[in-house]
Amino acid sequence: MDKIILFTGIYDLFGLRLINTLMEKSLGPVYCLSGKKEWNTLLEIVNSISCIHEREDLIHSMNSIQVIFEDIEKLKVYNYKELFSDKEISLWHLDKEVSIVPVYESQIIISNKKIMDNIQELCEKYYVSDVNYISSMYSAMDEKGDNTCTLLGKIQTANREFLTERFKDTNVKVKVYQTPLAFRQLKESDWIEAIDRFIYRLLEFKQWVNSRIPSYFDDNALTIFSGDEFTIDISGTQSIIDRIVEQYREESVNTIEFLPAACSCSFQFDTLVREISRNLSDIRIEITHSKETLNEIDLIFEHILSYHLPYLRLPIDSEKVRKQDPEAVKQSYMYIYDYIADTLKMSLNRNLLPPSAVNKTQKTIISQNGREFTYYTAGKGEAIIIVNAYGVSPDAWDRVIEELSKNYYVIVWQTRGIYHKDKPNEDPAFIFGVDHQVEDIEEIVDNEGLKSFHIISWCSGIKSAMMYYQKHKEMIKSHILLAGEYAPYEGSKAHHSKFRENIQLIAKLVSDNEKMLDFYMRIIHNGMFNKPIKQYSGENDKYIYEVMPERHRDILLEPFTSKEKMVNFLNMCMEYYLHDITDLLTEVDKPVLFISAECDQIAPYKQSEWAHTRVKNSNYTCLPGATHLMILERPEDVLERIEQHMKYYSKNIISKK
Repeated sequence: MDKIILFTGIYDLFGLRLINTLMEKSLGPVYCLSGKKEWNTLLEIVNSISCIHEREDLIHSMNSIQVIFEDIEKLKVYNYKELFSDKEISLWHLDKEVSIVPVYESQIIISNKKIMDNIQELCEKYYVSDVNYISSMYSAMDEKGDNTCTLLGKIQTANREFLTERFKDTNVKVKVYQTPLAFRQLKESDWIEAIDRFIYRLLEFKQWVNSRIPSYFDDNALTIFSGDEFTIDISGTQSIIDRIVEQYREESVNTIEFLPAACSCSFQFDTLVREISRNLSDIRIEITHSKETLNEIDLIFEHILSYHLPYLRLPIDSEKVRKQDPEAVKQSYMYIYDYIADTLKMSLNRNLLPPSAVNKTQKTIISQNGREFTYYTAGKGEAIIIVNAYGVSPDAWDRVIEELSKNYYVIVWQTRGIYHKDKPNEDPAFIFGVDHQVEDIEEIVDNEGLKSFHIISWCSGIKSAMMYYQKHKEMIKSHILLAGEYAPYEGSKAHHSKFRENIQLIAKLVSDNEKMLDFYMRIIHNGMFNKPIKQYSGENDKYIYEVMPERHRDILLEPFTSKEKMVNFLNMCMEYYLHDITDLLTEVDKPVLFISAECDQIAPYKQSEWAHTRVKNSNYTCLPGATHLMILERPEDVLERIEQHMKYYSKNIISKK
């Protein structure tokens, strides 16, 4: 009987490099289950590798794999009797979902359970001699039993328990390889991505602070919390793979074995921080062992680290690490120091480059009121309509659209109404309200010939998106609502922002005395949208969240550049605030994802929390340390949540709270 290696899926370079090594060792032909989209994405990642030799090597491996284009979760096991009935199978499983963002936790756990059930059925229907599961050395719980809020940890703990229980009295040998892997490896780096991700978050945060308080790091250090026991495993990808293959080839001692696949010494988190600080000339970093010493700036970064990189600061169980000799440890440290320096240099150079413009197709139609109406499209595939905030340029969405357009057909425009030319007969007294925004959505949908689509809305785009849904429920597949302004609703005054209160006050004063318009235009530019702070003071820490960075002002503040646009914008906002959508939210029966920002001073996250409680079929996530400008300043985090929504929205089975 021929022996084959069957992977339930490959999702990143680590999995492909593992297969490449198994092939080099001539351990048998490799089969792999895969969705076509996942396989094409993997091919794109491989083609992006700069090292020609490795790129060609991995492409050769992909061509040598016998791919079965079927997702493991949807696998009909009995369909493969002819293929597998006369073979001995060595089964390998890497987790399909590794995101630590638990937005769709219940759906992901259900999907994972289905995958594990299919693995069990494969073992029952065919001759599977061994199951090999690539797990991590981290669990869902810390030493005190507190939940670390990591979805990956929960999945892997459940899978280890599943394998232990289901195969304990069978002839199937189970090996669980406990690695320091916690992220997908989507680029050619030889190291696990925790260090890359920490550097990315640090530089992103430095830019965020500098755009609000340019002199902050001239006078202050960034203080980061650490514990004496916080360590990072710095095993290279290939060393982990070599250790796994070595353990795989060893004769099993027990039916079920948990094997340490990390091969390094402990690299202290403190050491990482100090080494990064040593390589940065424009920011000083200090370590503290007490969170009480962190100021408001430090706490923002602490929230970001705790949420996005929980694995970076966990104790590592020494029993799950294979010790190396001192010389190997020394070499690892020297390599990692060079790696940190090179990564920082590349990241800093990348940050100096202006963001690339997204290739959007401009389309123009004549609207019902006889005026020209321009919108933009990008990409191809399933349609997503973006309902923008009032007065904001479509360019604000470029970084989000750049990624979405790789798999979807995206439509965006600048909401109309701040120009007289948008109005019937250019009538200055006409207010382009929410109902007119709904008509614009209808005209775009008709012009594009769309039958159904997803809808993403931001801030003041929320109500027109929801009111369009009320009229055309059959058209909407799902909603994604970003930092929405939902008031008025019962109790909403406590959740009003300074922005809203100022807008309402200024609109009233201007309507009583139009000569005051110039004065209030200056107030809006220098008050509601504060300019960067010359010197930081801890007396008013929250002030930094209200600052409008210079690099975003042209994209976001067009409504305040002329009297015409200013008056129209004020009138549109006042009309917007009249619409109560409380009852409408309770009618929504399509999947909804609410995304809010912890530090939002325009549409406070409490409003999104409230709206979430009204919609029975909804999920909610709040970005730690983010402001209302999340699509500009944290697009990767927004996209991660959108991507998870697009994967799992159809499985949203949450009951009304």
